[in-house]
Amino acid sequence: MVERMEVDSPPRAPKPPPSTREVGQLERWIETLYKCQPLSEEDAKRLCEKAKEILVDENNVKEVQAPVTICGDIHGQFHDLMELFDIAGKLPFTNYLFMGDYVDRGHYSVETVQLLVCLKVRYRDRITILRGNHESRQITQVYGFYDECLRKYGTAKVWTYFTDLFDYLPITALVENEIFCLHGGLSPEAHTLDTVRAIDRVVEVPHEGPMCDLLWSDPDDRMGFNLSPRGAGFVFGPDISKEFNHANGLKMISRAHQLVMEGYQWAHNCNVVTVFSAPNYCYRCGNQAAFIELDEDLTYTLMQFEPAPKRGDVSHMVHSRTLAMFVFFSTLFVVDAWKRWHPVNYTKTAFHRDLEQEPKFVDIHFENTCQWEEPLCICYESSNANELTRMIERRVCGANSGYFCVGSYLGQPIVFADYIGTMRDTVKDVSLPFKGGKTFVYDVPFFIPQFLHQVGLNENKQTLWRGTTCEEGAVYVTGGLSPFKNSGVH
Repeated sequence: MVERMEVDSPPRAPKPPPSTREVGQLERWIETLYKCQPLSEEDAKRLCEKAKEILVDENNVKEVQAPVTICGDIHGQFHDLMELFDIAGKLPFTNYLFMGDYVDRGHYSVETVQLLVCLKVRYRDRITILRGNHESRQITQVYGFYDECLRKYGTAKVWTYFTDLFDYLPITALVENEIFCLHGGLSPEAHTLDTVRAIDRVVEVPHEGPMCDLLWSDPDDRMGFNLSPRGAGFVFGPDISKEFNHANGLKMISRAHQLVMEGYQWAHNCNVVTVFSAPNYCYRCGNQAAFIELDEDLTYTLMQFEPAPKRGDVSHMVHSRTLAMFVFFSTLFVVDAWKRWHPVNYTKTAFHRDLEQEPKFVDIHFENTCQWEEPLCICYESSNANELTRMIERRVCGANSGYFCVGSYLGQPIVFADYIGTMRDTVKDVSLPFKGGKTFVYDVPFFIPQFLHQVGLNENKQTLWRGTTCEEGAVYVTGGLSPFKNSGVH
C-alpha cells in the first residue's frame, strides 16, 4: 500500500525508472490495451499499485514542460482516443496532458483508463493525467464505470482499484509557468497557485470547497462567482479569470468539463479556453472534438477532429448538425391541455434491495398528484444546463408554457435560481436539492422526474416525478420499462 503524503512533507527521492523486466511487462500491457482488450483483474491491480507509487510524488500543481498536447474529456470513447493518437502522435513521440474525465458514458471506460494509466507508468515524464469530476467513487457508480467493471470482470474489484487510484491524481498542471490546466474552473477559496498546492487531494472528491470547485466550476459571462446550475462548484466571470491570471503570472487557463460543439471555445477575452476531446459525445451529440498543440515557444495550435471510423462499436455515430442542435438545446414538444401528472408507485423488491447495498440509494417519496392545464414544453436530455436555462429564459415555447425536464443534465440537479423572479406566471412547486446538504422549495414551473442519477447522488428527500401521461395516452418517463412494474403508468 502506498503511504499518504502530507502536503508539507519534504519531497521524496524520485522513483527509479522501471527495470527491463517491468518495461517488458508494461509494453505487453500497452499492446493488449491498444487492441481494446482489458487487462486481467490481477494485472489491473498491479498496474494501479505501480501508478500510485508515481502519482503520490506529483504535486497538486504538476509542472509540465512544452512541447505538449493538451486534451479534454475522453469519457470512455476508446476508438476516438485512438483517432486522437493517430492525429497527434503516440507516446513517447508526443507529450500529453489530459485534463480528466476518462471514464463514464462511453462504452470503453475500462480500456480507456487502463491504457492512459499504463502509458503514465511506462512514460511517466511524457504524460500527465489530471483528475476530473468523474474520477470519483460517487459519480462512477451512477454514470457507467462501475457497471462496466461488473460486466467485464464479474466483480467490483477493478472499479475499487481504479477509484482508489483516482485519489492520487494531480488536480491541476502548470505548463512552463504560464498556462494553468485543470478540469473544471476557479474557486473563491483558491486565489493563488500556492493555495492549490496546499490542498490535501488524496481523498474522494468533496461536495464543496476548493478541490470540488477546481473539478466542477465553469466560466460564465456574469461577473464574480455565482451559483452553478450543476449544484456543485461555481460559475466564474471574466473579472475572476483576469485577476487570477494576473495574480499568478499566467497567460491562459485551459480547462475541459463542458461539451462545446466545435471542440474548443474561448471565453473571458481569451483568458480561458475550454477543450473537449470526445467527438460525437455519447455517440449522438454530433460535436467535433479538439486538442491543443503547444510548441517549445508556447505557440498553440487548436486541432479539431471527427469521430473515428466505426470499428465494431455497437453505437450508431450520428454526425448531423440538425441532430446536434436537437440534443444540445433539448428537444421540445408543446402539448396542449395536459390534465394530470401521475407519480409511479415505487415498490422495493429483493432485487432493488440488493442493488442498494453498493451504492446506497436513498428513498424517494412520491406524495402528490399535480394538476396541469396549460401548454407544456417537454425538454429531453440536454448536454448543458446553462444552455437549457438560456433557452427557457428566451421563452422558446411561449410565455405561458411550463417545462417538464426529462433525463439527465450532466448528472446534476438543475437549480434555476436566477430565473425564479422572472418566471412566476406559471407557478408550481418542485423540490430541488442544492449544494450544502439542504433542500429548497422554489416556486418555479419545472418538473424534474426522479431518475437514477439523482437517486444515487443526493442524500435529501425530494419531491420528484417519475413520469407523466397526457389524455392522448402518451407516457413520458426518463428511462424505460421495468420487469418489476409491467403495469406501467395507467
